[in-house]
Amino acid sequence: MHRRCWTAERRFCHGLQTSATCVICDQLPETIDHILLGCCFSREVWQICFSKLHLQGFVVVNEEPVMHWWVHSRKAVPKQLRCGFDLLFF
Repeated sequence: MHRRCWTAERRFCHGLQTSATCVICDQLPETIDHILLGCCFSREVWQICFSKLHLQGFVVVNEEPVMHWWVHSRKAVPKQLRCGFDLLFF
């Protein structure tokens, strides 16, 4: 929430490494939004989790900030399942 995780982008800005690119997909800068939603690997993990929980209607959008996606997606979950959705997300 506070963007204080030491992602590659943040380490790059502080001069601690030579590239801000995600080491998993090697496509985009490694921000917290990218790690949680934007990376092709994380989108695959989300889809597997959603399919196991019979929540196939949820789509991870990589252009959206994580917190916006969570708030928007949480509203689509039935009230009795929101606590579990929050637990899965966090």
